[in-house]
Amino acid sequence: MNKPIATLDETSEPAGVFRKILDFAGYCLYWAGYWTEHLLVLELEIARRALRLADPRVHSEAKRIKSIEEGRLSKQTGKFFILVLFPGATLPGFTRSLIAALKASPFNLVVVLNASLPAATREELRDACCLMIERENVGSDFGGYKDAISVVSKRFGEPERLVIANDSVFYFRDGLDKLIADLDGPQDFIGVSEVFDHHYHVASFLISFGPSIVRSEAFRNFWAGFRPLGTRRWNIFHGEGALTENLVAAGFRPHILFRAEPLRPHVRARNRAELDAALAMLPTRHRDKVIKHMRREFAPDHLAAIRAGTTQFDAALSDRIADAIVDQIMQRNQMHAAGFLFRKNFNLPVIKRDIFYREIYPLDEIAAKFSDLDPVTKEEVMADLQRRGTAANLGFLRKFLYRHSAI
Repeated sequence: MNKPIATLDETSEPAGVFRKILDFAGYCLYWAGYWTEHLLVLELEIARRALRLADPRVHSEAKRIKSIEEGRLSKQTGKFFILVLFPGATLPGFTRSLIAALKASPFNLVVVLNASLPAATREELRDACCLMIERENVGSDFGGYKDAISVVSKRFGEPERLVIANDSVFYFRDGLDKLIADLDGPQDFIGVSEVFDHHYHVASFLISFGPSIVRSEAFRNFWAGFRPLGTRRWNIFHGEGALTENLVAAGFRPHILFRAEPLRPHVRARNRAELDAALAMLPTRHRDKVIKHMRREFAPDHLAAIRAGTTQFDAALSDRIADAIVDQIMQRNQMHAAGFLFRKNFNLPVIKRDIFYREIYPLDEIAAKFSDLDPVTKEEVMADLQRRGTAANLGFLRKFLYRHSAI
C-alpha cells in the first residue's frame, strides 16, 4: 500500500532523447498489440452473439420462464423490488441482509432465480416475497429484469415505483434501510452509482424508476426490443448503457445517490498523513494515476511541500489534491474507484463482489478495509472473493477475453 504513495518522494533526472524514443516505441507496440487483440475479441463477440440468437429461448419469454410461484408476503402498495439472483447451493448472508431490510419497506419483493435453490431455501424466500420467478439463465441479470418486468406488468399493472437489483454486490445491514428509503424518493430515475468508462450509464445493479418512467414509451420500448443474449459486452452496451441513453434522450435525468463530487472535502488532504490515507482508499491503478498526475501537473513548491512532509499544506495545495483525486474517480466506474470512500464517508452499504476478480484491490487491502465487519460477515465476504479468484485462475482463452472486458 505504501509503495505507490512513496513515489511522490522520488526524484528523477530528465530522460535522455534515446530513452524517450525507446519509451515511445514501447508505447506504440503496446497499443498495436492491444488493438490487434481487441479486434479478435470483437470478432469472437459477434460469433457468440450469433450463436445465442439461434437459441429459441432468447426470443420467447415462455421458453425462458420455468415457473412462477406466489409468495407469502404481499403488501398493499404498487411498489415492486425485482431482485435477480444467481445463487450457489445456499443464499449468502449478505444477500439475506437485503431481503430482511426489504421486509420492513413498502416494496413488494419479486425474486428472480437464474439458478435453482434447495427446497428449504425456496420456501424461506417465499416467506419474504410476493412472487418468485424461476427461469433459465438466458441473458443473465438483464434477461431476468426483462422477464420480471413483463410478469409484474401483466399481473399487477403499471407499478407506482419499480426497482431492479441483482446480487453482484455485497449488501451490508448498516445503512440498508436508508438506501432503500432513498430508492423510494420523489425522483423518477434514481441510481446508486454511475459509470464513465467507455460511455456514461447508471450502474444497473440497483436502479429505481418512478411512475413517469414506467409509463413512458422509452422505457416500454427498451424492454420490448431488448434481446437477452447475455454476453458481458452485450449487457453493458445494449443493456445498461442503452437503457440510460434511451431514458436520458426521453428527458429523464438520473439522480445519483453516491457521486464523486461530494467526496471533495473528504479527500482534501491538509497534511501528508491525510494524503496517504486518502490515496490508500483508492484502487492501486487509480492511486498510481493520481500520483503521476501530481508529479506532472503540480507546481514545484507543492511537490516540495509533499516531499518534505510539511505538517500543514496550504489551501491551494489541499484543493489541488482534492481535484486530482475526484477527477480520477469521475472518469471511472465509480463503485470500483470510490466504493470504499463512499462506504467510509457516506455509509454506502454495498460493495461490488468483483473487486478482487477484476483486480481492483489485492486481497490483503480488501481485508483491511473490511476490518469493521463482524467476524462472521467478514469471513463469508472474504471466502466469496477468494472462491471466484482472479484472472490468474483462468485458462488462456478466458484470460484473453477477460483482458478486453468480454467476461
